[in-house]
Amino acid sequence: MVYYIYLDKIISIARGRADDFNGVSRPMGHSWAMLKRVHSALALVLAVGVGCIAVGLSITLSLLSAPARAGEPVLVLAPPWGLGVERIVQKTGGHLIGPDVARFGALAVFSGPIPVDDLTNLGSWLLADGNRIAQICGVTNRV
Repeated sequence: MVYYIYLDKIISIARGRADDFNGVSRPMGHSWAMLKRVHSALALVLAVGVGCIAVGLSITLSLLSAPARAGEPVLVLAPPWGLGVERIVQKTGGHLIGPDVARFGALAVFSGPIPVDDLTNLGSWLLADGNRIAQICGVTNRV
């Protein structure tokens, strides 16, 4: 019996009419049409938002995934709750460049081959080509 009442309510809403609990039927075409427009607008906003995020992530990841080279600036990212970027770079034989060190990352230079395994074992999250990162920031000359 209860299911029949709910099914009847759903059918009446789909037809553009809503019954209140007293059994009085009233038209709801205007609010139903507005609900459809709002739903369509939200779907469009969601699709555009997801598309923008996907494009932004793909560009960022393609720039960050460039291999770092020995003797060139390398961006080292590591969590601040571990050893920290400064100690990780120093323990692996590199030295920091630049005026400041951020909490999660720093630019470093390694004289020999970049010790990727050692950096990862000490807690580094990501290594990226520092020249590529400089291009993102608008720096055109090489370090």
